[in-house]
Amino acid sequence: MSPSSLTHKSRRHLAVLDRRAAGRQIADGEALVVPADFSMQPISGQLVDASPQGFRITYEEPPLFSGQDVHFLLAQSEGQARVIWTRVMGSKVESGFLILGPDRRSK
Repeated sequence: MSPSSLTHKSRRHLAVLDRRAAGRQIADGEALVVPADFSMQPISGQLVDASPQGFRITYEEPPLFSGQDVHFLLAQSEGQARVIWTRVMGSKVESGFLILGPDRRSK
């Protein structure tokens, strides 16, 4: 198999894995998410990347679960979001969120 076909195959595989509607930009800063049903304490984490439609954070356990709605506070925005996926890596957790409706800019 030639290197060019591996590259094409790898790109195709990555395109299937990444189904985001918009590209994410690397981001930095603190993030606070509060489960909408108040089933857990607020979670403080670090913003990893963001787009107009969503964002990703890392934080310490306990993990949020897919489908869970949260209120979020980021450095420049706040609003409602839904957990789309969560990955647990030891005591570290990473979750991706879809913003529900337009976010509200901080004043």
